[in-house]
Amino acid sequence: MMYKFLIAISLLFLVACNQDAQKQENSGAKTINPALAVLNDAIAADSINAGLYLKRAKYYVDDKSFSLALEDAQKAYELDSTNSTILLLLADIYFFRNETRFTKEMLMKYLATNPTDYNANIKLAELLYYVKQYDEALKYLNAVYKTHDTEIKPNFLSAMIYKEQGDTSNAIAYFNKCIAIDANHFDSFEQLAYIATAQKKPAAMDFFNSSLKINPQSITALYGRAMLYQQLNDLDNAIKDYTTIIELKPNMFDAHFNMGYIHQVNLKLYREAIKYYNQAISIQPTNVRAFYNSGICFELLGDIQNARQAYQKCIEIMPEYKPAREALKRVMK
Repeated sequence: MMYKFLIAISLLFLVACNQDAQKQENSGAKTINPALAVLNDAIAADSINAGLYLKRAKYYVDDKSFSLALEDAQKAYELDSTNSTILLLLADIYFFRNETRFTKEMLMKYLATNPTDYNANIKLAELLYYVKQYDEALKYLNAVYKTHDTEIKPNFLSAMIYKEQGDTSNAIAYFNKCIAIDANHFDSFEQLAYIATAQKKPAAMDFFNSSLKINPQSITALYGRAMLYQQLNDLDNAIKDYTTIIELKPNMFDAHFNMGYIHQVNLKLYREAIKYYNQAISIQPTNVRAFYNSGICFELLGDIQNARQAYQKCIEIMPEYKPAREALKRVMK
């Protein structure tokens, strides 16, 4: 009873605090940052000063108040459309608001009068890369590449675009250029590792090892190397990497599932495999592969009841899942 009483008092206190806060806000007594207060006063005294609206918009961006930032940046541009700095700020605000069409529009307006601006070209190229307009992205990268060919960004972005386009040779060349610029460029080593893995080249392991020397706790690099070890049947090292991943990121489904697979298929340790599959299922409760594989393990152990339950669960989740239907017929005989 005392516990319930304390909860009731706490709730009343919270309600009272919320009401007081609401009253303060409604009465205009909300605390304002001194820097913002100065800007507010300055704008009140000079309401047609574009520079003041620009400053306040930047303040709101830093404060992550993007709607207010947009309002002020638009007002600044309305007052002074010749100030290209405002266009760059508008581009950033639209990007933060995930309005890519307007982001592109602002950057293109800016580049119309500042065609060689490095940062604007890179920003637009990055945006176009993310929306998969690869050829157009390369056009803006090429506009600044000759004068900035020793910068990481244009080289790495070019490499990623060529990789996405399936131009592996150019991708490799640009990733290697990044490493020549920065011998500790993790992302390039990791990308080269994945390319070499896909090409079944021995260099893949060296690239993964190099990337993990730079960032030993990278989940993506650890997982890539674990998969490579698994493909090479180096199970001890695969298990070590998967174990490290699980310690760093306990909710990673694929690490648990792959550990289950190794114990099931390679080591024939079915009870251990079931433990890993159960952990995988706790992360993705509707994953039919984990249920199905655990059903196979139960069946191999002679535990038909649990095997049947696992196969039935598969069919509940995915009625058209043929392997589970066939397995269920087998254990129902």
